[in-house]
Amino acid sequence: MCLKRFITCMCFVLAFAVVGTPTYAVHDAGVFELDTRAGVDGDQDKKNDPIPAIVGDGNTADDAAAGEDWENVYIDWNGGAASSAFAISFIEDTFANGNIDNGAQAFVIARTPEDSFFTGGGSKDTNGIQDGPWQYKVESDQVPDKNDIVNAFAAAYSDPNDGHTILYFGMDTYSVNGDSNAGFWFFRNDVTRAPLEPGANTGSFIGEHADGDIFVAVAYTEGGTVGDIDVYEWIGDDATGSLVLQFSSQGCETGGADVDGDGDDDVCGVINKLLPDQTFGEDPLYDYANTLVANNPLAATSYQHESAAFVEFGLDLNAVLGEDIGCFSTFMAESRSSQSETAQLKDFALGSFDLCGLAVTKQCEAELNAAGTAADVTFSGTTTNSGAVMMTTTLSDNASGSVFDKVCIDTSGDGLCLAADGEAVPGNLTGLNTQTVSFDHNSGETIAYEGHYTALPPFVDDLTGGGAGFDFTDTVTASGVFGSDTVGPETATAICSAVGTADIQVTKSCTNAAITGGNTFVADISGTVSNTGNVKLDNVSFMDVTDSGAAAGAYTVLRADLSAFPTDGSGSLAPGEVLTFSAAVSSTTQTDHANTITWSGENTFDASDVATDSASAPSGAEVCSVNPIPNILITKDCAPAGVDLGFNSSGTLTIFVNTAIQLTNNGTDENLVNVSVGDPEGGLVYSSGVPSFTCNADGTSCAADGPMAPGAMVNFTQQYNPDTTGVDILGNLDEPDTVSFYNKASTSGTGSLSGIPVGDMDDTDCPLCQ
Repeated sequence: MCLKRFITCMCFVLAFAVVGTPTYAVHDAGVFELDTRAGVDGDQDKKNDPIPAIVGDGNTADDAAAGEDWENVYIDWNGGAASSAFAISFIEDTFANGNIDNGAQAFVIARTPEDSFFTGGGSKDTNGIQDGPWQYKVESDQVPDKNDIVNAFAAAYSDPNDGHTILYFGMDTYSVNGDSNAGFWFFRNDVTRAPLEPGANTGSFIGEHADGDIFVAVAYTEGGTVGDIDVYEWIGDDATGSLVLQFSSQGCETGGADVDGDGDDDVCGVINKLLPDQTFGEDPLYDYANTLVANNPLAATSYQHESAAFVEFGLDLNAVLGEDIGCFSTFMAESRSSQSETAQLKDFALGSFDLCGLAVTKQCEAELNAAGTAADVTFSGTTTNSGAVMMTTTLSDNASGSVFDKVCIDTSGDGLCLAADGEAVPGNLTGLNTQTVSFDHNSGETIAYEGHYTALPPFVDDLTGGGAGFDFTDTVTASGVFGSDTVGPETATAICSAVGTADIQVTKSCTNAAITGGNTFVADISGTVSNTGNVKLDNVSFMDVTDSGAAAGAYTVLRADLSAFPTDGSGSLAPGEVLTFSAAVSSTTQTDHANTITWSGENTFDASDVATDSASAPSGAEVCSVNPIPNILITKDCAPAGVDLGFNSSGTLTIFVNTAIQLTNNGTDENLVNVSVGDPEGGLVYSSGVPSFTCNADGTSCAADGPMAPGAMVNFTQQYNPDTTGVDILGNLDEPDTVSFYNKASTSGTGSLSGIPVGDMDDTDCPLCQ
């Protein structure tokens, strides 16, 4: 497998070399500084050795040379301004502090004391992590100072010259005491320490080797020279795999190793080789201490790198593995007893290092639909390939019925796929208008997406407690596939709200007030009820509180199309819908009308949210009453027969006066009740008209047998014998031509609705002689 990769890579590089494509070494790619300098007298390892052209001069500061350095990576890791690396790992490992006195406690407290180092015979680079098994210990530190890692770091950059992925990695140690050996693992799988069992001080590791893990074993001298750099690949699984040496290299000052034959070093390293008159050099931006801190905690040199205390390397992954570099998840730096692959392992620093990565964002907007029965949610966001390889990315949204409408390469950076942006769609895009889309996703590329779904009730009102509205939450998941490697899943969740307002508005009027039949007040009630909110209202009902007139069942309620709306409280009202209602009221006891009608409806998403409104009539200047004025008229006249004279059987002269009486309901609209007529002379007899009257025995009083309608006339006759006392006789009986007979009749009644009493009287003189 490795040979195949190597051959593929060689062919690839040679093909480019034919057409004159420029090549670049890991130490001068321009993205990261593997520092070197011109050699000076004293740089030789042995006396009389020639002065080297260049020597290692590694440091952590971002100098004038092109590219970043470890201080940029540290700032990025520490939450500051991001470096241009697409994967970083910065591990503040602990150091042996058993011999540090209290004078350095401030530094020791700032740093966590040493808590892990290798132990056990199975902890070998040649063994599987679980097959060994690898083990660590947290007590009785036996790690020599020169093998005690203080910090370890790794960063992955994309070479802008050829798109290759270059790994830069390194570490510093607590002391320099002779030559040193180190190893650097790049695991494809996640590898972590397993938690210790209660009371235990030795633990194991979680994770396994995967085919294609990279291991770099290095040796370097106290004198400041990088020795052999051996690059291995783990072939096979954790249980049966083994390390296979791919190639060897040396320090950058020697030219490193040209793995792919392009004429430049693809693997090399540098060490902090100080000038001959220097013992200590750089104080890095991050926390570091050397062995001097034990006795000199305040001395500046206690926090500076001695010569050969810091070492760093660069590795062109594409030169090693070809185009199919795969994904890596974990970085480990280790100190070793020798260059041998079976060397005893000492200290280690372990951290996450995601060479392949996806980032995903999401936002959404929601509004209730026009029918007020559901919510229309639109969402958008981006997913960024933050790793080194092109992968196939899949996006899925978990909302029921959601679909992706648009997917594009977000070259505009607005996170949307607007037609005006003219952005292309990614390669091999599938799944548009479904809940899951897939596409080719290039390294460093940001893809924008847009979609929608309809959310159906039941809804939870105000999920987030942030105010009125319904909240809709869904999650988009991004997953990547590169060969047999997977990336993610990564998720982004968006919450958006649609304000659901349940509201109802009622108007009401009363018109056509009148009295009908002389005894019944009538009026017409009409009005409207409107859903003025943006949610459908269910169980719409109304209640009429009235002091006269209609019960709810008497109402006619119609929709806009004149179809009947149920009055039993089972109807629903859409947003903006308007109903009309009407009813006729009547009363036989009063002459006006007043009532309040109240409508209510339940929010279709939340039955506890009830909208209510009332309207009354009359309101303001509106009048819903009549003002009847009852009136009765009585007329009395001498009858044509006039006065009759005669003699009775005893020969006495008799006189009979004949009159005609008429009653009229002179009101315009109201019946009169309890109507009566009376004349003290008596002799009244009902003759015609409605209602009929019943008179008493002597005819002095007559009472109506029923109500008297407006305009009705009733006639009476009367014949009586004048009072012989002469009270009702005018004139002198001795002079007959002067004599007349005076008579007066009266009437009374009551308005049937108004209750107003009315009355009238009239009199007449009937002459004796006509």
